[in-house]
Amino acid sequence: MRRAVFLLAALCAAAAALIAASPAPRRTPSRAPGPPLDFSGVWEIDEKASVNVPAQMQGAVLAVTQKGN
Repeated sequence: MRRAVFLLAALCAAAAALIAASPAPRRTPSRAPGPPLDFSGVWEIDEKASVNVPAQMQGAVLAVTQKGN
């Protein structure tokens, strides 16, 4: 029993060391300053790039008119 506890403690310590040694995740930089994004237009669903498109959404078209940010 003591040996099992020792092995478990050693595994936990090794895992903690690996986690501590891994680099911190990088944050994605925010968008560079520039003109505001404008999503105005007619958007058609790309069924090849989409996953589990319901029958009601097949061939869907969305018209967007954006005003402001």
